[in-house]
Amino acid sequence: MFPPKVTYVKGNIVNNWITKGLIVSKNKLQLLCNIKRTTNLSMESLNYIHIYQLIFRKVVIEAKKKVMDRFVLSAKNKNKALWKLINKETVNSQQMFNIIVNTGDDIITNPQKVSDRFNIVFYRSNRGSLNSK
Repeated sequence: MFPPKVTYVKGNIVNNWITKGLIVSKNKLQLLCNIKRTTNLSMESLNYIHIYQLIFRKVVIEAKKKVMDRFVLSAKNKNKALWKLINKETVNSQQMFNIIVNTGDDIITNPQKVSDRFNIVFYRSNRGSLNSK
């Protein structure tokens, strides 16, 4: 009934910085966070989990830096390689989200009107808190 459809994917996403050690550490961190969420732990245990999270973040950041440094140093055109990395990292952070505000009477989708509405609400709430002090 439904014949298979062939699709082609442009470019493979490869994370060279993810190692087996990072995967093991991530799994251990997930286990610790689940235990933290489900049981009451002592302060020592909570402190251990917190320190483990900080160390894991630092290790991930350093692993990414190491791969990026290797990529730039091995490139023939270092400027082009550097800009390629910059664009790859900033593309995900430039996403625009449509904010929809339901005021009860109408629905606002225009970004300028949404920001104006928020400004009015926050201005009123700040004026009220300033007058009460």
